[in-house]
Amino acid sequence: MICAGSGVRRMGWLLLPTLLAMAAGGQANRRYYGSGIQFDVLNNQPVKKYDVDYRFRAEFSGSLKSFNWYDAYGRSECDGYGCGTGGKIEICLFADDGQPQHLWTGKPLACVSPANLRRGDKLREDAFSQPPRLQAGQLYHLHWHNADPEPEKNFISVDDTCVWRPITPRQPTIPDTDLAVISGSHGVETDTPILQLTYDNGATQGQGYKESWNYTAETISGASKVRESFTVNGPDRLVTEVAVRLNRVRGSSPLDLRLETGAGEMMEEGSIAPASFPEGRPLTQDPWDSQNVMPAWGRLTFRKPLRLKSGQSYHLLLSTAPDTVYQAYGIQRASGYGFSVSTYFADGRGEASRDNGVSWTGFRQTETSLDHRDADIQFYFSLL
Repeated sequence: MICAGSGVRRMGWLLLPTLLAMAAGGQANRRYYGSGIQFDVLNNQPVKKYDVDYRFRAEFSGSLKSFNWYDAYGRSECDGYGCGTGGKIEICLFADDGQPQHLWTGKPLACVSPANLRRGDKLREDAFSQPPRLQAGQLYHLHWHNADPEPEKNFISVDDTCVWRPITPRQPTIPDTDLAVISGSHGVETDTPILQLTYDNGATQGQGYKESWNYTAETISGASKVRESFTVNGPDRLVTEVAVRLNRVRGSSPLDLRLETGAGEMMEEGSIAPASFPEGRPLTQDPWDSQNVMPAWGRLTFRKPLRLKSGQSYHLLLSTAPDTVYQAYGIQRASGYGFSVSTYFADGRGEASRDNGVSWTGFRQTETSLDHRDADIQFYFSLL
């Protein structure tokens, strides 16, 4: 699928072109608890005439052992994702130039030339033979270059998350400079990398949501409700507000939110005005329809900070009156593809009910692939 913002020029390794490096959000420097990611469709960036670049800010100091990424390709005939041999792909790590546009610069710090790009796993891990040393807090670039003499005939693509209508910051949970997709001489303002970095001590960072299920959106209206069920791992979280991303189809009743314990005891409840969610078309089973709808973030500030206790279970329940229809859909974690819990929200799952909360099931990937436990709603709590 092609979302907005493709690149326009191929770059050699030692050129310093003028880029407009539009950034996208990730998981670094998090001050939130939840999925924290907005995601409409996948967007592939072909590595043929144009280079592809991921800018990221290192969370740790140490040697970068390997990285996981989404290799989008076609298995047989040529298509928009890949062609021929897949090309002679070089993936190199560069320093950031420190200038306002934050471009890659200098000689590569390390490189890898992966094989089997049109035959191996799509979500793949590649390792450096000589792991480069990273410094926490510094910006770096992973850079895909096709050195094949006929890159238009032999290429693969790098797949990203995409939103049709980007906001500033690109993702609501991180500064724009800290995770970016750059293609050719353009920053891709709609896109966020699908990326995991693994250090030699086992630490990981990145953005590990790999698919959006907007084509099986769940309805919020009357007896139809949606929630995120979760159990807090790690320390207590002191939260001050919650944000959710939804599509409003019709009606003017507010979105009602209820934060309750796993036993159903109410901790906080309130409403978000419908004006926070522009009214638009419904999501359908055609994923391309997502470009015609208007999902947006709405926020509820709590009357006082609330403590989510380690080891305790909770529900964030979304509902509205029968005269109004909202839609929510799952974003799938890459938990079965080598991505670690540091790159996604591992504490819960999105669920839907069609009988006023009597029974709950996980999100659907398709009409026959039901009750998934690896997808979340688009939400996050702000931490004090």
